[in-house]
Amino acid sequence: MDIPRSGNSLAVIAVVPALVIPLSHARGEDFAFLIVVCLSLVAMLAVLLFKYGLYMRRTPLVRVDETCLTFFGNAQSEQRTFQRHAISSISLSRRPYFWRSAFRFSIALDGEKVDLWIPHSAGGSVSVLARTLRESFPDKFQEVFA
Repeated sequence: MDIPRSGNSLAVIAVVPALVIPLSHARGEDFAFLIVVCLSLVAMLAVLLFKYGLYMRRTPLVRVDETCLTFFGNAQSEQRTFQRHAISSISLSRRPYFWRSAFRFSIALDGEKVDLWIPHSAGGSVSVLARTLRESFPDKFQEVFA
C-alpha cells in the first residue's frame, strides 16, 4: 500500500518574477550584471526543482508491502527500507516538532531506534499513514501526541 504525499507546493515558481523585477530598473553596466545574477539564480532553482521536485512527484511518502516498509523521504539519499519481521515498534507524532517543522516517524529495529522526519508540507498524509500503520502493525504501532 502506498501512502501518497499531500499536495506539493509550487511556491518556488513564485520567486522567479521577484528575481526579474530588478531588471526593469537596471541601466548600462548594471543590466548585464543583473542578467547574469538572475539567470544563475533561476538555474539554481531549476536544478533544485528537478533534483527534489521530480523525485517527490514520482515516489510516495511511505510504501508498506507484505515483507517491508519503505520510507522515501525528500531525496533518493533519504530512502530507507525496513524488513517487517525486524521492526519491534513504530511511533508517529501527530504534531510537528517546533524546531524541525516536521513530524517524527520512529522505527525501532532490534534495539536500534531510527528517527525519520516527515516534512510539515506532507502533513495531510500523516493521518493516512497513521491509519495504515495501525492496520498493518496493530501490536507494534503507537501514536505520540506530544
